[in-house]
Amino acid sequence: MAIVAAAHLAVSQPVPRTELSEQVELARLVDLASQRLRVNIEYDRSRLTGEVTLGHGAGVTDDEIWSLTNRLLLSRGFATV
Repeated sequence: MAIVAAAHLAVSQPVPRTELSEQVELARLVDLASQRLRVNIEYDRSRLTGEVTLGHGAGVTDDEIWSLTNRLLLSRGFATV
């Protein structure tokens, strides 16, 4: 029964969301994903340039930030490995 109660508590906790501005530099988004997910991401800042327009007014979860970052990188010919 303790396991069921612990699982219930984990589900009922609110998922942290991060507010993103409409315009964000792609490198800043990569840095944000790295910080939120606590992973080290190495990249050449001089090659990762430009801004992206986002439409996420309600905020995004860490998983959504990672997914969004990877989609945007892929659309510009980059990938995470």
